[in-house]
Amino acid sequence: MGTIKSKSDTRTVHMKSGGMSDVCDVILYDETGEVELSLWDEHVLNFHNGDKVEIINGFLGTFQGKTRLNVGKFGVIRKIE
Repeated sequence: MGTIKSKSDTRTVHMKSGGMSDVCDVILYDETGEVELSLWDEHVLNFHNGDKVEIINGFLGTFQGKTRLNVGKFGVIRKIE
């Protein structure tokens, strides 16, 4: 669980598999620190600064030299109260 600290502007990217997707980056934090997370498509509109979220079946990876949290296609991100 963590809280969205900041959210970047949304950008549209061309997918390797074809088509286009909207994506933005957020900084997620909790008592242990901060990590960057990308929100894709419908999640871009559904999550905002200050939202508390839970990620189930997420995983850590490295992109452009930074450790990032990923939801992936088997993961779930949801708001919590």
